[in-house]
Amino acid sequence: MDDRLARFPIIIVLLGMLGACSFQFLYNQLDVLIPAYIDDAVTLDERLEAEVEQRTGVLLRWHRRSQLPEYAAWLDKVQAQLGPELTEQDVLILMQDMDRFWAAIAVAINQELAELLPLLNKAQHDELREHFKDKNQAFREKYIEPDHRERVAGYQQRLTKHIERWVGDLTETQERWAEQAAARLAHTAKQRLARRESWQHGVLQILSSEAEQREKTERLKRFLSDFVELDSGGLKEPSLKNRKIIAGLIAQLARDLEASQSEYFSYKTNEYRHIFMRLSEEG
Repeated sequence: MDDRLARFPIIIVLLGMLGACSFQFLYNQLDVLIPAYIDDAVTLDERLEAEVEQRTGVLLRWHRRSQLPEYAAWLDKVQAQLGPELTEQDVLILMQDMDRFWAAIAVAINQELAELLPLLNKAQHDELREHFKDKNQAFREKYIEPDHRERVAGYQQRLTKHIERWVGDLTETQERWAEQAAARLAHTAKQRLARRESWQHGVLQILSSEAEQREKTERLKRFLSDFVELDSGGLKEPSLKNRKIIAGLIAQLARDLEASQSEYFSYKTNEYRHIFMRLSEEG
């Protein structure tokens, strides 16, 4: 499933799912959460831990000051357009904005990774390799091994969950539309796993080379830049298909929102907008 409904940049996706009430607290704790996540992949010594925390702080300050105001402005645009006149093309344009947000933070994160990863030693390379294997196996079990019927059910469940996060409970008719859309989505898990494994292989190959640290950083920057575009290679055609399906579903829902759903959407988007602006001002 191509998760267009939830594609804020990765920090927003992961934390936004937890709800706006906890969003600000968790965002403020990212200087702790991000190093903890990296430590889940490899064992950090004191020097590397300090470097990760310092670079995380720089990344978050940039994200607050330059990106969160743009998210708030985007929510204003969505609020202004949501309604019976919203078209599939309108939604596709809004999705392009989300792609731009993703690309900006992906570039920034890649720059930090390119500086940090060459600091890992051989033992940490081995840990990282095993971490990748475990994550890939979990991905296979969740997204590739289920049969077609199970996958469609999973698509529908996630699709409905994303929609209800913003508009509240769906009506039976709206649930049926989501089910129909889920059944039409192209299955891209195998291509995504192949892309993930290509990324992992390339990173590990650079890290295990005999190059100096500075050269590894430059090679990583060039390599990682090829992975900013989410729908490259064999993913492009099915991802475009899925994008149109979901854009059509959103436009269809917009024409049929009940008053309570419109009110809930306004409440949720206003809540997030307020949090984005407050965080950006705190810097």
